[in-house]
Amino acid sequence: METRVHLDQALRDVREAARLNGILGSLAQEIEHARSQRDEASARYRSEAKDVARLEGVGWGALVSAVRGTRTGELERERAEEVAARYAAQAASERLARLEREYAQTQTLRSVLGDVDERREEAARAHAAAVARSGSMPELESTLDQLAILASELFEIDEALAAGQRALGALREAQRQMGSADSWSGFDTFLGGGIVSSMVKHERIDQAGRAIANAQHTLAAFARELGDVPAAQQISVDLGISPTTRAFDIWFDNFFSDFAVRDQIKASLRALAAATDAVGVALNQLTARQSEVRRQRSGLVYGRDQLIGASNPN
Repeated sequence: METRVHLDQALRDVREAARLNGILGSLAQEIEHARSQRDEASARYRSEAKDVARLEGVGWGALVSAVRGTRTGELERERAEEVAARYAAQAASERLARLEREYAQTQTLRSVLGDVDERREEAARAHAAAVARSGSMPELESTLDQLAILASELFEIDEALAAGQRALGALREAQRQMGSADSWSGFDTFLGGGIVSSMVKHERIDQAGRAIANAQHTLAAFARELGDVPAAQQISVDLGISPTTRAFDIWFDNFFSDFAVRDQIKASLRALAAATDAVGVALNQLTARQSEVRRQRSGLVYGRDQLIGASNPN
């Protein structure tokens, strides 16, 4: 029945609109938090830059430090803190921009759907009139309603599975990059290293940082998709990676700071492993739910065909 097809499409649009509205709500909260973090990081960077300028200048603070014989040490420390603050501010700005782009893209998808409630009401009225004319069986309509619900859930599961696979790939890449940073950190820490090994280590840490930022983004997207599938386990999206580690190691490149950076890398690897395990568990649960929904749908399809046959004996 054509009116049934239109009604099912209208119901799918309603559920898709609800899904997109949920994502928009989550993104709005993330954007608000990211904007606050960006503002705080930017303010801290401006403060650190002022401290460096004060020590580099000829003002009273620089004069006092020079007289005390501590200007060089204080200046190096302040420069290190300035670099760390700049790194954190840049990372916060990039995360905010990425979330804002995703919000705009999702908003466009939602706008394309238009007024889904009005279309559903129109389709429901048209189908009710068609059912009244044809004398369709209530059992058949109920079965078709259940099939439409299961079809929507399967779509949501497919979306979540795709997001989970993207997150898993990003996490594995972050682990690979962080593993490389760990190897160079071990060489730099225990075997003396040198300028070349230190430069390579810093480059690897930067690459790992970018990979981790991407993993965090894909984890957040996966968590939002999981929100549409109550059967799936929710996961943490914060890997707890500090953006200040690299700057600390650059400006205080000694035995103790090398060990601090190495400890941070080890902690990051553990966090990445835990996140990878959590995503794996969620994907397994999604796959199990997918199989169950498909089994239920097969039973309903069989029942639908039996009802259609009974209503059309010829």
